[in-house]
Amino acid sequence: MFDVGEKVVCVDDKFPEWVQERYTDLPKLDVVYVIRDVVPAQNYDLTETCAVLLVGIMGDENKFGIENGFNPNRFRPLESIKIEKKAEREKLVEV
Repeated sequence: MFDVGEKVVCVDDKFPEWVQERYTDLPKLDVVYVIRDVVPAQNYDLTETCAVLLVGIMGDENKFGIENGFNPNRFRPLESIKIEKKAEREKLVEV
């Protein structure tokens, strides 16, 4: 899981249409964000999970007055992305 203050990269910005209509600001693919908070959340099937809140994106509040966050699976730590890109470049040089 992520820590508050950690830099992450959005790896999935494919949101359902109803989410795109509701939110005014959504994470964008390949953009670096900073974790503002990690909070308890529920999936659509009401199973427990967690959500991340991001610096620079203030999610809309739901009917309970709670800010909606984003699924952590949409993000990867910035360092892991850098390592993968370096490995890809090295593999290309070998060929």
